[in-house]
Amino acid sequence: MKGKQTAIIEGPTEDKVEFWLMPPEDMHELELEFHFNDDVCPYPRPPGYNGLIEDWGSRTWCNPPFKGSKMAWARKAIMEWKKGKLVVLILGSGNLSHVFEVMADVEGIEIRLKNIRWMHPDGTQNKYLYGAILFILRPKSIATPSVPSDTPIDGNRPDLQKVKE
Repeated sequence: MKGKQTAIIEGPTEDKVEFWLMPPEDMHELELEFHFNDDVCPYPRPPGYNGLIEDWGSRTWCNPPFKGSKMAWARKAIMEWKKGKLVVLILGSGNLSHVFEVMADVEGIEIRLKNIRWMHPDGTQNKYLYGAILFILRPKSIATPSVPSDTPIDGNRPDLQKVKE
C-alpha cells in the first residue's frame, strides 16, 4: 500500500501532537479484510501531495485529517466509489450529520462504529479512546451479499439446513 495512515485530532491535546496514526493491530485487521493498495492521507505526507485531487487506487484507505472539511473527503470517497473502487473512509464520530446525508445515497454502504486509541508518530499510544466511524463503500462487483428479508433473525434459513445437519 502506498503511504501510511494518518489523522489529526482537533482540539487541545496534552502533548500538542497534530498527527495520530491508526494503531498497528487495528490497521492490520483492516488490511487483512480489504487488501488496500492506496492510502490517500499518508503520514508523513509528501510535499505537494493532496489526496483530494489525486486519483485513488482500486482499494483505498482514507484516514483524513480530523481538521478541515469532512464533507470534501466524503464527496471524494463517493466520486472514487462511483468509478468502481473500494473505499474505506474513517472519520471521527463528532458532528457527522451532513456526511450521513451524502452517504445515504451510496448503495450498499456499510457503517461500522469503532473506538480507537490513536498512536503518536513516535509509537506511543494515546491514553484516551476516541469514537470513529468507518464508511465502507464497496463497488457493486464486490458488494456484500444481502440476506433475504424473510430470513429469521436467528439465521435459520431453509437453504442452509443441509449444512447444519
